[in-house]
Amino acid sequence: MTKDTDPLIGADVSPEDDALYAAWADRIEADNIDTPETAQAFEGEAAQRAARELLDEIVGSDELDRAIGRGRPSLAGSGKRGESPKVQVRLPHELDAALRARAAAEHRKPSEVAREAIAAYLRTQPPADSHQTRRAS
Repeated sequence: MTKDTDPLIGADVSPEDDALYAAWADRIEADNIDTPETAQAFEGEAAQRAARELLDEIVGSDELDRAIGRGRPSLAGSGKRGESPKVQVRLPHELDAALRARAAAEHRKPSEVAREAIAAYLRTQPPADSHQTRRAS
């Protein structure tokens, strides 16, 4: 059984999951979902509920629950699925543009480039306590 790598999450996808996702995509792309003229936009929890109802209608609640339970692969490399710690930063426009340009040039995600840059920085910089000791002397 061969596995393909999902380009969005960078994880292996079994042929069974690949076929399931393709079937879901076909149903969604068929554009045969009735959208009443009275449809409205939702925000927050109301949007989550509306999206869940729509996906329940398209793929069925059992399949949706199984897919949601799979989750993203952990960044820990253990092969387990689960939450990895997340850090958000605000960047000046120039730095954001440079990050996105580098990621695009390397055919990578900006988050991958940022993780690599943080790891390199932490490998080359002394711990914060060393900085404080040097400044005090």
